[in-house]
Amino acid sequence: MYNLLKYEWFRFKKNKCLILILLIAALWTCFQPITYKVMKTSFQEYGDEQAEGLSEADDEAVGEVLDEEEKEDSIGFTVMGSSKWYSKGFKPTVFDYYVSLITSMIPALLLVIFTILYVKQEFISGFVKSIGAYIKMSQLYLANMLMIALAVIMMNVVIIGVSALASVIVEGYLIWGSIGALLKYSLYVTLLSLAFLAIPVAIFYIVRTGTLPMVLGISEAMMGTLVCARVVNLLLREYLKVSDDFQLSDYFAVYHLKMSEFEFAKNAVEKPIIFAIIGIVVCSVASMYALKKKDV
Repeated sequence: MYNLLKYEWFRFKKNKCLILILLIAALWTCFQPITYKVMKTSFQEYGDEQAEGLSEADDEAVGEVLDEEEKEDSIGFTVMGSSKWYSKGFKPTVFDYYVSLITSMIPALLLVIFTILYVKQEFISGFVKSIGAYIKMSQLYLANMLMIALAVIMMNVVIIGVSALASVIVEGYLIWGSIGALLKYSLYVTLLSLAFLAIPVAIFYIVRTGTLPMVLGISEAMMGTLVCARVVNLLLREYLKVSDDFQLSDYFAVYHLKMSEFEFAKNAVEKPIIFAIIGIVVCSVASMYALKKKDV
């Protein structure tokens, strides 16, 4: 196992896709303070009265998003969706920029691309066939997931670090926000990200082709699965008279990743954490079984 981890670590360090997605994430993070600066300047040009009117309108829109029955409308890529960004005198913290980028789903999209390419490379290179008789396939899976978890952590560190740097350069100040909340939120989204990424990994090990898990993973990151879940909800209510309280999207880690800002603020993270852990366990069992049964 130790030699396997050494090999995975070497492959991880040399992975060009990892460097590319971290660079894209850094550039996108830099874009946020600039966007806010332009937005704030535009508000000032309209005057205080007009800006306050826009803030009230946005508060009403966010109120609808926070309503349990309307949460599923919040899909797709968004940046700075919370009404606080439009409030007069608001100074965004590093925590605010971090949350905004995470809920935009850009990091999730980048990570799913890296994940599939990373696990696929071992099969293309013939490494799995050469060592298949010497290691347990469960060890290979665990080593891969460990590297994927490291990529998620590195993504979070890059976003937080670049957010701090960009805030100083663009805004001229540095406000971290609550460090404790920042750490807790980062752990929360790391767990949700792993639960989200475990699904395309399991699909890859089952079908042994990168196309299907890549398409499904990207679709999931772009909220495609939540659109399907909403359609299923409507059908269940129409034909099976299922209660309106049932939301299929509640069982998707990607949904909770998208809504993590609101759930974390309301301290409603217990169920998402439980569902995420169950999802990781189920996908891990399926992946190990597929690796064991199929000829590598």
